Amino acid sequence: MAYAKYLTIRSIDTINPTTTSSTNFQIQLKEGIPAVKSVELLSFLCPNTLYKIRQNVNNYFVWSRSGTNYTYIIPPGSYSTISSLITLIQNNINTQDNNSYNITFNQDLMTITITGTPAFILNWGSSTYSNMTCYRETR
Repeated sequence: MAYAKYLTIRSIDTINPTTTSSTNFQIQLKEGIPAVKSVELLSFLCPNTLYKIRQNVNNYFVWSRSGTNYTYIIPPGSYSTISSLITLIQNNINTQDNNSYNITFNQDLMTITITGTPAFILNWGSSTYSNMTCYRETR
């Protein structure tokens, strides 16, 4: 008589969560499973929610307003939410150029909107940093 038993394993269930990697760990089953003949992975969930900023690749935010050029260098790292990343950028560009910049993210459309008063220009392709700005990654 064959039967199937389904088991959910989460990285949070590791034996030593404070000392073990979330990608290489062991768990302790609550009850044994006798006479296992095969194991099949039915599904795997790995959310891609890190916003990776790399030095000299996509960490330059370059803009101009009223004839003055500005550059904000975004600290390299992995940002866990888009909100934390855009808040960081918004605060720092307003520190350099007090233009009431506001950056918003539309989750439905997956778009970022940047507004300011008065008008400004994002210098993605025409600046000294055009080969390493926020909009693209080259290899």
